[in-house]
Amino acid sequence: MANEVDYNPCQYKGNGVTRNFSFNWKVIEVEELIVSLELVSTGDETILTRGSDYTAQVNAIGGNVTLTTAPSEDYFINIRRQTSNYQSKGYSTSSGFQGSEIEKSFDKVSCCLQDMQHGIDTFKEEYTAETDEKIENFEDEINSKLTQVNTAVEQLNRLDEVLVACEGYAVTSEEQSIIAQNQAVLSEEFAQSAEQTLAQIQNEHTVATADIEATKQQAILQVQSTGIYMQGDRLFYIDSKGVKHEFRNDYGGIAPMAVKHKEVKKIDNGFALTWTDPDDSVYQNNVYCTWKETTIVRKLGSYPESVYDGEVVLTCNERNKYSINAYIDEVDTTKNYKYRAFPCSINNVYSLEEGNKFGQWIYSLTRIMKESVPSEKIVYRGTNAVYNPAYMDYSSDTFNYGDWKNAPFLLKDRLAPCVVGFDGELKYFLNPDNYLEKEDGTASDVKDTAQEINCFMRIKLLYRRKRTNAEGNTEIDISNEKVNDEYKPYGSFIKPDNTLREYIYLPIYRGSLVSDKMRSMSGNLTPISSKTADAERTYCKNVGTGHDMITHADRELIEDLTMLMFKTTDLQSALGKGKSNGGSDVGACLKSGTMDTRGLFYGSTSDAVGIKLFGMENRYASQWERVLGEVLVNGVRKVKLGQGTLDGSTVADFNFTGEGYITLSELPTISGTSGGYISEERTVNDIGTFPIVVSGSSSTYECDGMWFNNSGTMVALRGGASNGGAICGLFCSGLSDPASLARWNIGSSVSYKPL
Repeated sequence: MANEVDYNPCQYKGNGVTRNFSFNWKVIEVEELIVSLELVSTGDETILTRGSDYTAQVNAIGGNVTLTTAPSEDYFINIRRQTSNYQSKGYSTSSGFQGSEIEKSFDKVSCCLQDMQHGIDTFKEEYTAETDEKIENFEDEINSKLTQVNTAVEQLNRLDEVLVACEGYAVTSEEQSIIAQNQAVLSEEFAQSAEQTLAQIQNEHTVATADIEATKQQAILQVQSTGIYMQGDRLFYIDSKGVKHEFRNDYGGIAPMAVKHKEVKKIDNGFALTWTDPDDSVYQNNVYCTWKETTIVRKLGSYPESVYDGEVVLTCNERNKYSINAYIDEVDTTKNYKYRAFPCSINNVYSLEEGNKFGQWIYSLTRIMKESVPSEKIVYRGTNAVYNPAYMDYSSDTFNYGDWKNAPFLLKDRLAPCVVGFDGELKYFLNPDNYLEKEDGTASDVKDTAQEINCFMRIKLLYRRKRTNAEGNTEIDISNEKVNDEYKPYGSFIKPDNTLREYIYLPIYRGSLVSDKMRSMSGNLTPISSKTADAERTYCKNVGTGHDMITHADRELIEDLTMLMFKTTDLQSALGKGKSNGGSDVGACLKSGTMDTRGLFYGSTSDAVGIKLFGMENRYASQWERVLGEVLVNGVRKVKLGQGTLDGSTVADFNFTGEGYITLSELPTISGTSGGYISEERTVNDIGTFPIVVSGSSSTYECDGMWFNNSGTMVALRGGASNGGAICGLFCSGLSDPASLARWNIGSSVSYKPL
């Protein structure tokens, strides 16, 4: 059969499974096949041995190579041919001269020429212009020789036709015999001419090949010394650490922003990844970067440095496809895989932001302590520097998450409404949009106080770095991991033995008293009132082991996350006023369950409606909430963050006297007008942020009020009450009442912290 297929060597990437590889160009003899393994990382090549390393099948056109062992992903499999330059068939003048043998010989010539042409093409692509010119001159000469050979081939083809006709008609006449003899003589002459031409071409090819190879090796050595090489049509380099990178000189534009809200979770059959793809980069209605796709890459032991540094898990061009429902990468979970996203623009520019790394996430803000405008007191930094804050859209009566939708600390694994037994057993999760339903849509038991259950928000362990910077402002960084020694766990997660708990459970509803037990239940229950601090704590502990009042650290956690999402200290404007329309008895306080169907966040401009914050009702307004862990003793603050002594305190449990607490002597005595608005706060690193001056207004600084008494021992109240009017709020603080005070507008709530 004639050789009518172009020759192009084959290269495959190993995967540890595939052993069979095909090729689709002509091979005269199986011995002319060359099969090799090339190490992807270095380009080192090993020639394989037919029989022991592989077997080969050669067809009329193409064939198949079967390796004894399937190569891993660390190797390329190369298949090429090297046609022999020697003439293995002799010819003589004979009436039995076979055209098929001539055909085979010229197929071999064609293969040699193809091999040579491929070498020329490869050389031209990889090396210098000076060598290109030399090859072009040589190619002209080769083309001239090819013309001569093609002429000979045409003559031989005509001869073949004549010989076939002679055989078909069984020529007997002397005239036909003479013609055949003459044609045979002509064939021999052409064959001799072709052999001479071929020999000349082979000699010139040998010289050119040697020249090319020498130049190639010299160029390779020069290029490799810089760590630069080609792969396909792209240019790469190896840095000093051995990491592969790509030169992007052929592309323009800027890279997309980093992905948002990335989270990776180990599951039984692999890792579940969620992320939100970046928005297009737009400034003043001008689009500067358009997102095209996001590629996820994994690497064993360390994070990938580029999209080429590791194994590509997937490339997705459907925006936010995996923002809620995770992509499952089915791999061996015992291996230390690290994942990184590489968002890509329509100009093929990849984002190399550190924020694309899965596993660890950090959200950052700075609280400008001297800034009086509430909307400018919070400045975003780091990953969330360009995020839009959340807010309650009062016109549509819906909550707008801004850029915080699907933030990892809002996903079910980290924040989820649930029902927990008095024994601490998690019974089931609730529908986050409707607490009257379980997660599966069936009716819940949130109103059934006959059952020994309470309703909580389950919150997963978080770390915080909180410090005062050189300008006197407070920097807060919240992470799911202990990034370094500056990151401390929120005190709520500290156990009595100083180990950490994975989850805490904070009350969905304000505490109500049922049969001498503090309950967090729906069902239109009246909040507990007119009890002393000791009594409130006893009712909480009566529920069971691990149950207690909420703490200063619990409130700090909610305050930090609130500032992060809303980017303001005026939460009454951003979320809602809360129940703050007055009153003289507990009937002015909202009963439980008024916002069961309002989702995780809700508020109103009406001062008769409560608020819902991180799934919890009335974190401010309606009724003061008494908390553990903060007291004011003769004007000096004393604080305890969690159980145990990991926080620096010297007592394992809380009390209402401040004994064994951390003494914050660096804080000045609170000044200003008790019952006024907070105008200045000060941060004591990871301990907390505390009001120190009360001389503001309802529209400046924190926009919330404070009562204080610098004589005696005062137990902290938080959030304000309905009779206080607009002075209430998330940052509203009371340090003017002792633990013995029992009043209608003061209550507490039960939390559960597993021991």
